[in-house]
Amino acid sequence: MESLEKLFASHFKDDNRTITNTLAGFIDHAVRLKANLPTTSPLAPLLKDANLVTQALSLKAQQALQQLGLSRGTQKEATLQTEAARLTAFNRIRKNEATLRGDMFIEDAEERTRLYNLLYPTGGVQYYTAAKLDTQTADRFGEYLARTEAEANALGPRFVQLVQDELGPFRTVRDNQVAALSKTGDAQGAVRNLVEALNEQCDYNWHLLSCHSRTDLAAVARYWKSIFYIRTAPRAAAGELLNLGIKAHQHRQLYDLTGQSTVTSLTLTLRDGGPVCLALVDKATAPLPPDTLTVPTGPTPFVVDLAAIPGTGLHLVAYNDTGRVLHLDAHLS
Repeated sequence: MESLEKLFASHFKDDNRTITNTLAGFIDHAVRLKANLPTTSPLAPLLKDANLVTQALSLKAQQALQQLGLSRGTQKEATLQTEAARLTAFNRIRKNEATLRGDMFIEDAEERTRLYNLLYPTGGVQYYTAAKLDTQTADRFGEYLARTEAEANALGPRFVQLVQDELGPFRTVRDNQVAALSKTGDAQGAVRNLVEALNEQCDYNWHLLSCHSRTDLAAVARYWKSIFYIRTAPRAAAGELLNLGIKAHQHRQLYDLTGQSTVTSLTLTLRDGGPVCLALVDKATAPLPPDTLTVPTGPTPFVVDLAAIPGTGLHLVAYNDTGRVLHLDAHLS
C-alpha cells in the first residue's frame, strides 16, 4: 500500500524545499513548457490549456518574487536608516551626559545635578542604550527630547537644538522601518500562498506530459531543471574543496548534486589552462552537451549560481575542450 500511496501522492510537494526554489523552478518550467509544447498529440488541447494556466501562474510568481525583492530592498534601506538614526541619538545622549557631568556647562552643582537626574534617571546612558528597539527606544528618546525642551531655559538653545536635530527624526525613521517590515511580511505571504498552486500545476503537467510521452519519461524530465527540486539527503558536499586536472578533450564530474538541497553556488578557479565548460547532465559520463557555461581562463575565482548552469541533470561536469591539460580548484557553498 505504501508504494501506491507514493504513486498517487504529489511528486512536487516538498516541505524542505525553499519557497524561492519552488517559484524559480516553476518559472523555469513555464519557459521550457512554452518552448517545447507538444502540438500534434491527441492530448494537445489539454496541454494547450495547461500551458495557458502555467504561463498565468508563472507571471504571478514573477510578480510575487519581484515585489518581495523590492520590499526586502526597502526594508534593508529602512533598517540601515534606523540604525544610523539610533546611533546618532545615542552619541548625542552620551555627549550630553559627559557635558552635564562637568562644571563648564552649568556651574551651579545643585542645578547641574537636577538636570542630570532628570535626563538620566538611572544615573547614566544605560536607560537609553538598554532599551528594546521594538517597544522602548522610540518612547525613551521621546522622553529625553520632551524633557530637554521643557528645560530649554536652563539648558540653553544650542543644547536643545542639538537634541532636536539628532533625536527628533528617530521616531519617523523607526515608523518607516516598521511599515517596511510589514510590507515585506505581506510580500512573503503572497509568495507562500502561491506554493500549493504551483506544485499542483506541476503535478498536473507532469501527468499530462507523461501520458503524451508514454515510454520516454526522460523527455518529460527535461521540462524541469533538477537543481530547483533536489530532495534533502544525508550528503555534505558543501565546502569540500576539489583540486583536479582534466586532460585535453576529456571531462570529469565535479559533484553529484543528488540530495544537495542546501548548496546554491559553485566557486571555480582555473590554476592553469582553460577555458573550461560546465553543464548539469544526467550521467557523469555524458558527452559535451550543446549548451554549456564557459569559465574563462584566469586566476580570478569564478562564482556562479548552480541554477544558472545549463542542463537539467544532477551531475555537475567540467569539460576540457582544449588541446592541453587544465587544473582547477572548486567548492560548493
